[in-house]
Amino acid sequence: MEELSLSKLLTVPPFVGQTEPLVHLETTIRNLYEPSHWAVQGTPPAFGAPHSDTYLAGRNVTHLAEV
Repeated sequence: MEELSLSKLLTVPPFVGQTEPLVHLETTIRNLYEPSHWAVQGTPPAFGAPHSDTYLAGRNVTHLAEV
C-alpha cells in the first residue's frame, strides 16, 4: 500500500480546497535546559526509565507558547 502523507491527502477530494496550506512549526528547548540535558543532546532515557528521568520542566507551557 502506498504511503499517503497529509499534504498529499489534502490535494484530493473531498479535502481539496477545504483547508488552509500546512504550516511547519519548529521550536527549540536549548535555552531552557543545560547543554548536557538528554532533551538537548537527543538521547532520551531508555524505555521503562522512571518517570522522573523523562520529565521535562516547562514542556506544556512551551507548547502553549508556540501557538
